[in-house]
Amino acid sequence: MSQTHEKPDLRELTEPRPAAGDQEYLDWAERKLRRSLANDDAHPERREPLAAVMKRFGLR
Repeated sequence: MSQTHEKPDLRELTEPRPAAGDQEYLDWAERKLRRSLANDDAHPERREPLAAVMKRFGLR
């Protein structure tokens, strides 16, 4: 089964984000993190360090 590399929705990346303690934000960040990790599995040549992904989504 082949997975395609999903391009990020620029609106999602540029919208203001609530404080990191907000549960809705944490749920959103978890979904984005899981999607990033799934893309890493599908495209190892594009792999980004986990610490960088977590920092980008405010989870660090």
